[in-house]
Amino acid sequence: MASASSSFGAPSLANMLARPVSLVISDQELPDDGSSVISSCVLRKFFGFYEVSRVRCAVRDQFPVGRVLPVTAPTLRHVVENFPHMTRENYMAVANAHSIAVRTSYRKEYIRDMLRVHVCTAECVNILIVFSLLNNPHRYFAHQTMPDPFFKKSPGLHYKFTPHTRQPHRMPGVVSEGRDDEHPFPVLLSFDDKKKIIIEWQQHMSADSLRHSACACCAHNVPVHNLALVKFDDVPLNLLRNDCLPEHTLPNSYALEVYQRAILYHKGLQDPWREAGLYLCRPCRASLIAKQPRQPVNALANFQYYGHERLPVDIRSTFSQASVYDLMLVSRARASQIIHHYAYKTTGGQYWTAEDASQRYNKGNIAIRAQDSTELRTLLPPSPDELLDTMCVIFAGHKQVLAGAH
Repeated sequence: MASASSSFGAPSLANMLARPVSLVISDQELPDDGSSVISSCVLRKFFGFYEVSRVRCAVRDQFPVGRVLPVTAPTLRHVVENFPHMTRENYMAVANAHSIAVRTSYRKEYIRDMLRVHVCTAECVNILIVFSLLNNPHRYFAHQTMPDPFFKKSPGLHYKFTPHTRQPHRMPGVVSEGRDDEHPFPVLLSFDDKKKIIIEWQQHMSADSLRHSACACCAHNVPVHNLALVKFDDVPLNLLRNDCLPEHTLPNSYALEVYQRAILYHKGLQDPWREAGLYLCRPCRASLIAKQPRQPVNALANFQYYGHERLPVDIRSTFSQASVYDLMLVSRARASQIIHHYAYKTTGGQYWTAEDASQRYNKGNIAIRAQDSTELRTLLPPSPDELLDTMCVIFAGHKQVLAGAH
């Protein structure tokens, strides 16, 4: 019973904590690599940075049984100078574990040099740098001598910068300046920074951000993020009145008397039948909510209210079914035109120019020319009844047509 109880309380070999291995600076593999020591050449070739920890690993997890390898070294300089495959985030993790103050603006090389000159204190005891076994070993694992810490003029720290003569893949207006170590590309961001970028992109591309709505003052269709809900009492509605409009043309899509007979767009009101907030765009809000309020230039009350909602039912339905070309005719739209210039050049001396050769014209898209709707009928094609038994003769020339020639 005694032996059974003792065997029951003893931990199994797999659950026992393994001792970390010591880093040995060597360009050759050692006989006991991975068991009690690890050579720098084997570490560079077969392992990658995993984490910084104060807890030892179990035997089943530590190399050569497992895939992780906790490493200890006399100083951080031994690890940093003999394992060049660490990223800026890896250096940041080691610096935070050793209570080294690092700013986000520090470059990778600067953080690396801070670790190289760091002198461990009592707080740094039992800090292990954990590496993990790679699936594919590094192809280039030869040891490279680093320059002295914070020595910027060292040739080993910089690379020769050769500007490209042809850069079709670069964005226009973007010029690379400086050397690679001064402006590293790409910048390796942390997971939190990447998450912030994703959240910001989701906010800008969300349905609410892309949605458009109308301003209650000018009825312009603007993005929702450019609209602001202004309280009813904060809007000087007396500036949005237009007493020159006939009574039968005033809007009936909202409570006109509740909103002090102001000419508004009902889709920009929070509640069109009770006192509620008004959605205003930036220009209208800047004009109305000011020390000296004034009527916005694009306000409907500034004779830009057309009274579509008060049109008869048949006319309103006709407008809703009209094509864009029909609306252009009614709105007296201006477009391109055909201009034919008749010219006559006299024959002088030995030079003679044919009259038809001296004509010039500019042609474009044919559209409405007149801006006066009362003259529109004279430009439209005549009806079939008017064309019946009708002949049109056009006289073109420099001489006056004889009177009575029809």
